Amino acid sequence: MAPRRQRLLRTLALAFASVAPLLHAQSDGAWSEIAQGADGVVVWESNRTGRWRIWARDLDGSDLRQVSPNEDGRDHYCPHISPDGANLLYLSYPRNRNGYQDHRGSHKAPLHLMNLRAGTDTVVAQDARAYFENRAAVWVDADTFIFIGGDGQTYEQDLATGDRERLTDAPHDEYGWLMNATKTYATAGWPEFAPFDPGKRVIARRQRQGGCQPYFTHDGVWGYWMGGGGGPVQRMNLATRETSTILRKNDASLPNDRSYIYFPMSSYGSELFAFGASPNQHDHHTADYDIFVARTDPATLEILGTPARYSFDGGTDRFPDVFVRQLELGRREGEAPYKVRFDPADGVRREWTSGDGRDRDGETFEHTYEDAGLFRVEGRNGDTSLRGEVVV
Repeated sequence: MAPRRQRLLRTLALAFASVAPLLHAQSDGAWSEIAQGADGVVVWESNRTGRWRIWARDLDGSDLRQVSPNEDGRDHYCPHISPDGANLLYLSYPRNRNGYQDHRGSHKAPLHLMNLRAGTDTVVAQDARAYFENRAAVWVDADTFIFIGGDGQTYEQDLATGDRERLTDAPHDEYGWLMNATKTYATAGWPEFAPFDPGKRVIARRQRQGGCQPYFTHDGVWGYWMGGGGGPVQRMNLATRETSTILRKNDASLPNDRSYIYFPMSSYGSELFAFGASPNQHDHHTADYDIFVARTDPATLEILGTPARYSFDGGTDRFPDVFVRQLELGRREGEAPYKVRFDPADGVRREWTSGDGRDRDGETFEHTYEDAGLFRVEGRNGDTSLRGEVVV
């Protein structure tokens, strides 16, 4: 390497090192807003070690770590967390191959299952593939997932028994079809959102939308995708095919130096929305993308508040997935003044946090919210808690 380039790289590294603590400090409040005391984690692909591996960070900003193991001659892509947060699916590709390439051929891409709590890693399918770009699986529930086999067919597999059912009669020409969790719509790596009939195993083709990186919310209501280079992030009501915007290109909620968006992914219950953003750099393999997570309205996917940044490396961080513990008490919405009552059936006395500073103890939570806003309710008893959310 030329001495001038070495000096430049050292200067950039020192500059980043001086700025990184400030960026982390500025993120503390945003992490707290995303986490809100809930268990959760965001995972993503990163090449920060020189090889593509799956990395993770807890939603409260703690415990940045590599979660997929080092594996000679292989790269790891397509992370997807189970609805209970216990397991992670990912693909192991031969070096110099990736999900953007046509995978008709003789190489194998095993689908791995990592238990995030025990740290165990097993292969659940010897040969799988992505749908074009790096999405490869859909969790139906905590025990069942859909994936694309190396033969281009789409399968549903039971985690406990290993039983596998083929969902499609005809393989995709090049890559593969992913169905949503309700098995009502299918898409490859271009946003088509074609109706799927599981009884007949038939996909009714539809006109593609412009853009890439489509995926589904787990309730079967929405499809979403990248509508253009760097944005916007679009959504489609799958029943009506009406489209609207989740995040605009150069969205005002993002920092000016991190507003070129890609890699969108909604959490299982649609409370959170993860994506990557770069300083107006496009290349998905070399650009300085970092990972962001935003709170969303589960019914509409509208962004709530300010997205929080979770990665700060100069390499490429991309294709995230995010898990957050589900709201045991559910979600209520109404106009101020809005009276709510949460009445757990177990009769346990709890310390209740209202979210607007008026807390109390009791077996139930009854409260009137006078002002508009989004409020997290928590009923805590010892080390256990129940959570709810109120939108006024």
